[in-house]
Amino acid sequence: MNDQPISRENIAQTRRELIAKLDFLLQKGFEQSHQIDKSLLPLSAGALALSLTFVGNLSGAKHCLVFLFVAWALFTVSIMAVIFAMRKAQLKTHDSARETADNLEQFSNLHDALAGIMRATFPVATDKPVALLNSVAIWCFVLGVLFLCLFVGSNLLAE
Repeated sequence: MNDQPISRENIAQTRRELIAKLDFLLQKGFEQSHQIDKSLLPLSAGALALSLTFVGNLSGAKHCLVFLFVAWALFTVSIMAVIFAMRKAQLKTHDSARETADNLEQFSNLHDALAGIMRATFPVATDKPVALLNSVAIWCFVLGVLFLCLFVGSNLLAE
């Protein structure tokens, strides 16, 4: 073992570095999730709008309409899942901010000796309902595209 005493400053520095890395990773995950939501919303809405617009341009006898209706339903579910996920994430952030404010108030009322030995800890976990809604949105979009392609392909082959 090392004969040198462990420096409190080294421990504190390592702790600060780990907290900074954790904060960076949490922020990065939040931004990536937000970008996915921002991408899925217009993609699903655009696919829905385009398919609604151009369905009339197909030949008079439209084949396999069930594929088209399933695609529309999946795009709609994707849009709704993104909206609900964004709202759930917003509410969770608000609740976490309120909890942190309450903890700060309690910390401010502590005696200095007790406050000096306390450490702040934060839970790190995926918000399962938001993750589930995001997964539903992604899969519904992908399946919606697949069913739309099946509809278009079946109609092009039938002509």
